[in-house]
Amino acid sequence: MKSLFIKLFILLFLLGGLQANEQYSVDAKHSTVYYKSLADILFFIDNSILGVNQKIQGQINVVDNKLINGKIIIDIKGFDTDNSYRDSDVMSILGYETEQHIIFTINKTETTQGQLYLVGELEVNSVAKEIKMPVVKTYIDNSITYSGKLDVKYSDFGMTPPTLAGFIKKAKESLEIGATITFVKDN
Repeated sequence: MKSLFIKLFILLFLLGGLQANEQYSVDAKHSTVYYKSLADILFFIDNSILGVNQKIQGQINVVDNKLINGKIIIDIKGFDTDNSYRDSDVMSILGYETEQHIIFTINKTETTQGQLYLVGELEVNSVAKEIKMPVVKTYIDNSITYSGKLDVKYSDFGMTPPTLAGFIKKAKESLEIGATITFVKDN
């Protein structure tokens, strides 16, 4: 009887090790992050500023089709607003002198009232903040795509909204950040 128990225990242990633990890497060609900021011009006209970035890398770990954890690394130099002067200012605001990347460390996923969230820590300008980003998850062949957006404040990350000439144009305190990140299964 003891021998049968030991055999069953070993069999269960071996079967438990067969969980589908898979790693996926960012497909930069099919991934984009962005920020969208509104700015006041002469205090009465709103102007939208959009910065797009495809210089993204990272990986996620998936067990039985569920994201367990991961890390997304965004190159600060990669943001493009079609204005090189503004892009240079954005690099400065984001603290490029000391940190060349924005890092989102994913600790888990969570579903609340049917909405999927990526839960983790977003580090910008050497300031880390816990976030819960609502996302939509899509499977296609051997890839997983997460798309979502979130409103944050410059002050959440120790930054001051940018201005031009001190009074003519000032970004509003809140900005939208978003992403569509595609991960491809590693072989």
